Amino acid sequence: MDVIGIDRVMFAGRDIEAMRDRFADLLDIEFGPPVEWHTGMPLYFADHPRIEILGPAEMDDEIARYIDEHGQGLYGVAFRVADIEAALSELADRGVEPLFEDEIENVHEAAFHPKEFAGVYVVLAEHHHPIGDPRF
Repeated sequence: MDVIGIDRVMFAGRDIEAMRDRFADLLDIEFGPPVEWHTGMPLYFADHPRIEILGPAEMDDEIARYIDEHGQGLYGVAFRVADIEAALSELADRGVEPLFEDEIENVHEAAFHPKEFAGVYVVLAEHHHPIGDPRF
């Protein structure tokens, strides 16, 4: 599998505006405007460094249950891969299947349950946009 690097780090919290403000204030990170994922989950993204802050869409969804069990904070890591189909095939050969796959805005992603990766929610992401070499 050709893992290029870390695509983004994901944080989860109930008050994502407060989390965004804290990161922005302490680390001088600029976040874009709020985004609502197609599932209704609210998000904030920072492009440099690539950070995603996400909150629950509903009081009992996956993110809410995670926060209830683990508290707010680090939620998961997305790794950028050169070829997601090859990565998925390699993981399937090892008995590891994704929770779901999605393709949004020229990014093909596959998410994996934390039980597969030592308790960490992992996403693999392949970008299909014209930035040249995918290693940048």
